[in-house]
Amino acid sequence: MKKIFKADYAELQTIHEYVKKTLAEYHVNEELIFKALVFSEEITTNISQYAYSERAGTENFIEIDIRIIDKDRIVMEFADSGAPFDPLTHHKPEGGSETEMGGLGLMLVKQVAHKLEWKREDNQNITTATLVS
Repeated sequence: MKKIFKADYAELQTIHEYVKKTLAEYHVNEELIFKALVFSEEITTNISQYAYSERAGTENFIEIDIRIIDKDRIVMEFADSGAPFDPLTHHKPEGGSETEMGGLGLMLVKQVAHKLEWKREDNQNITTATLVS
């Protein structure tokens, strides 16, 4: 199930509602719903705060695709057309604080995801996570 949202932190509540409703419809367990909400919050925050910072005024979006494998396994894909950013290779700069870009949020994303992938395709960042309970 794909849905497009504006890449704006103000959309986070709407995104959370979409994720919860979609997963509840398929009777996904509560632990997995929690992981999906954590993952979506951190990725949405990164995209809304950093992906489009050099492209102010352009149409900024986040496309979310949720694929339910079963009640204990889902795949979430987030796509944006912002600046290239690979969360798998991003490390906190030496001497940087944990709250800087990619600090705690990306650490949390990496811990929550059973499998995490990134690719740049058709001028889009595509971050895909397999989440399991």
